Amino acid sequence: MGGMPEQIRGASLNTAEAIELVETLAFLCDWFAGTDHAMLAASLARFVGTDGYDLVELQADLARFSFLLGGDAPVADDQQ
Repeated sequence: MGGMPEQIRGASLNTAEAIELVETLAFLCDWFAGTDHAMLAASLARFVGTDGYDLVELQADLARFSFLLGGDAPVADDQQ
């Protein structure tokens, strides 16, 4: 983040903005886990271009980010 402009580094979200972002992240996680999971996983693999990051990891990252913004705690796939 060293190259990030000062106005972004010092940015903050109000409660309404944080809630909207949490809802958007939850929407994406639900979509990724849905019936198109295999197609989305293949698309992400093509986009990333390496085996180092997959859809499950992306879902976990988005769930963690959502939690840090005040969303529900991430739930492991086997606990849903």
